[in-house]
Amino acid sequence: MYYVVQNREGESDMIKLKLFQGDALNVLRRLPSGCVDLVVTSPPYWGTRSYLPSDSEFKKFEIGLEKHPKEYIMKICDVVEECMRILKKDGNMFLNIGDTWSTATHKGGYDRLNQQKNKTIEEGHRTDIRDRLNKSGENWLKEKQKLFIPYRVRLSCRKEGILLERI
Repeated sequence: MYYVVQNREGESDMIKLKLFQGDALNVLRRLPSGCVDLVVTSPPYWGTRSYLPSDSEFKKFEIGLEKHPKEYIMKICDVVEECMRILKKDGNMFLNIGDTWSTATHKGGYDRLNQQKNKTIEEGHRTDIRDRLNKSGENWLKEKQKLFIPYRVRLSCRKEGILLERI
């Protein structure tokens, strides 16, 4: 695919674009280091919706449907790490990531536990899952609480030596 762009001198240039489709991590891992000028990515927000039909062969790779936001954050950090690897030294990356609220029912959103849209979770079932997930001592899935996922991604990436700015 070719695309016409205007260069700094105002002249038109033709550039060649190559598009990839597939699991983000698998595609990124196949690319050589330092081969990309720009990465722009907007991964699905955690627990908001599924973009693939339930019988899709790629369903297991879909980001945003993890049972716990910590799993989601780890996946995002893995993708960011690979993006940084493929960037040229003078390259740039833009990560657009939104936040999510912790609720018991997920009404109007994607129910990542039952993988059905707009289905209310029974309160007792949700409480059992929340208790199980919080046994690690990280009790940050509380009712009506913003999860601060963009900041948690930033801190997790920083632990891996990647500094994300302007969150």
